[in-house]
Amino acid sequence: MYDAVQVFAKALHEVDLAENVKVPSLSCDSEEPWDYGPTIIDYMKQLEFPGMTGMVRFDEEGRRTDFTLDVVEVYRDGVTKTAIWDSINGLSLIRSYNDTLAEVQRNVQDKIFIVASIIGEPYLTYTKPLGQYTGNDRFEGYSKDLIEAIAENLKFKDYQLILARDGKNGGIDEKTKKWNGLIREVLEMKADLAICDLTITYDRRNAVDFTMPFMNLGISILFSQLPKEPPNVFSFLKPFSFDVWLFMATAYLGVSIILFILCRLTPYEWDNPHPCDPDPEELENSFNMLNCLWFSIGSLMAAGCDILPKMSPFEWKTTQPNKGQPQVLENNQTFHNCVWHNMGSLMQQGSDIAPQAVSTRMLAGMWWFFVLILNASYTANLAAFLTTGRIEETIKSVQDLADQTKVKYGVMVGGSTAGFFSKSDNPLYQRMWVQMAQSKPSVFVKSNDEGVARVRKEKGRFAYLMESSSIGYQMHKYCDLIQVGMELDSKSYGIALPLSESRSRLYYTQPHDVVVIEPGYEPKNPGIETRLVPWLFSPKGNYPNDSPYRTLINKAILDLQESGNLSKIKTKWWEKAGGNCFK
Repeated sequence: MYDAVQVFAKALHEVDLAENVKVPSLSCDSEEPWDYGPTIIDYMKQLEFPGMTGMVRFDEEGRRTDFTLDVVEVYRDGVTKTAIWDSINGLSLIRSYNDTLAEVQRNVQDKIFIVASIIGEPYLTYTKPLGQYTGNDRFEGYSKDLIEAIAENLKFKDYQLILARDGKNGGIDEKTKKWNGLIREVLEMKADLAICDLTITYDRRNAVDFTMPFMNLGISILFSQLPKEPPNVFSFLKPFSFDVWLFMATAYLGVSIILFILCRLTPYEWDNPHPCDPDPEELENSFNMLNCLWFSIGSLMAAGCDILPKMSPFEWKTTQPNKGQPQVLENNQTFHNCVWHNMGSLMQQGSDIAPQAVSTRMLAGMWWFFVLILNASYTANLAAFLTTGRIEETIKSVQDLADQTKVKYGVMVGGSTAGFFSKSDNPLYQRMWVQMAQSKPSVFVKSNDEGVARVRKEKGRFAYLMESSSIGYQMHKYCDLIQVGMELDSKSYGIALPLSESRSRLYYTQPHDVVVIEPGYEPKNPGIETRLVPWLFSPKGNYPNDSPYRTLINKAILDLQESGNLSKIKTKWWEKAGGNCFK
């Protein structure tokens, strides 16, 4: 102010010496300029003298050049000079980083932090029974335990939990084009911190500051586990398809019929029903149709048989072992016995009679090899069926989800997952976003709880895309839910803070001149003010705009992580979900 008066006084004196200035009566209501005004301004531009603020000189446009500004920050115990700025060297910090951090630490211990959050399991819920608690005790959950651990680590004076007015995480409203939810609370300085399942995104990071991640995750698919089919009387048929059973029955009947026909055609399969009569009127054949079927089923069941085919002379036995040359021979390979032989093969029980002729051995051997493969396949499929069941998962990956139309899928409106799909350059994710936007009825939900409830209600007809950490919690809580496929991306949860939160008021001073910059300040005269402090209004300025509390909170999160307390807090609330799904 002193130098400004000196400039005007010197210019007025020079003009008076040259033109003998006469001052008429002035009126505040008059709009006519003073006749000597332009002349005085021209003289002021030409002045150059050492003043209290340094050398005073102006350029052709009347702007002061070659001057210095002191940058100070306001703390609870007063104003502290932190840097010097001049038009030649720019900004020069004169306070060390450690000094600044120590000052912030002292402020933290004297500050009551306002912490914003939203209701949502397991991060924050109301303490039950409702209405019996006040203050921070009204809430419980992962977010509360985390901020409490940070407050204890940094020795906060205290903190106060509040809820976002609209109950949203934070996104740009399509109608107002302004931030809502927790981001709005931080931007409007209603809260010093915002903590919940708040994903760090590019847009959010441009609006507010974030700490280092306290939880890493990715987008995945929450789906309802298809119910297992209850066992029934015919469960033993399920290891094979209907076609396999049909082919096996056809082979069984075919082998039995062939045995029956061969035994009828050859005379060696006929027996004397009366061994004492050397010339009987009738002969009998043991391989009737029933015995052939019994032989085949015996092989299938791996039970063996006491009868084997005898279609050649080697299969015939004497009915009178004491006679050297008997008149009559007998053959036990009736059709009934053939069936019994095959049944013994299936059941793997063996037989007390083995084939002796080449032809019968070839037929029996081919049947036994077929039965061997069939029994091995049945045993393997039956074991798999009894242990894991035969339920086929309809959706195994995000590609499967996108390639079908039977199962609908959705996201939470305004959330980071919705932003991931709407802004993705991946053709698959773009196609999925278009499908979600065009679905009728709408597949967008207002909260994660609503999405989980819809997945459980529509069982196999709706899938919900959400963060893997939340999916893990829901799987602990509800045993009928599963996570399908791999994570689609990699993201993190962080604590949101206002940009330059401790510099609620910045002073850019000369010994007698002060420029006060408030949060959200826009220069009224950009041509002059941005020239005086161009780094102040530039997005890429030299002076950092990150929250001064970020470094301290980052250190606290690291301490909790290295000590294992961060993991303990998560385990506590994830296992507290109440389910026995992982026990």
